[in-house]
Amino acid sequence: MILDKISNFEKYRKMFPEIAEIIQGSDLLKFQTGYTRVNESLYFLVNEYDTSRTEKIQYENHRKYVDIQLLLKGEEKIAFAKASTLKIIKMYDNNEDYELMEGKGDVITLHCNDFIIFFPGEAHHPGITSLKSSSSNKKVIFKLKLFNYAG
Repeated sequence: MILDKISNFEKYRKMFPEIAEIIQGSDLLKFQTGYTRVNESLYFLVNEYDTSRTEKIQYENHRKYVDIQLLLKGEEKIAFAKASTLKIIKMYDNNEDYELMEGKGDVITLHCNDFIIFFPGEAHHPGITSLKSSSSNKKVIFKLKLFNYAG
């Protein structure tokens, strides 16, 4: 997992050159909600949503894709844990590249203009209210394929 400011993304250019190009050359706040395919191994989603309180954390875990989440507006808590320490409650879907898990983890706050990177095996549950009331958020989520998992 990596947590940093979007303004520092240039430091990660060697690991994620295509994403760095998009960030550097775009006004991310003007991106419309929805799905954009960049190439065979990279796409991104733009989501606008309100955070919510949650009683029970259900983590999502990916096996093929890295999640690079850029919070453009709002604030949220994200629960995270090593997938190897969690219990699978929904078996892995190879087409959608996710499985749902439950168990104990930690929580971190993502502030406006922060980004967080989750690698395969780093389960996470975003969108949790961090304030006394919900926050209206806008987030760009880049999905970069690392592996051809066929399990």
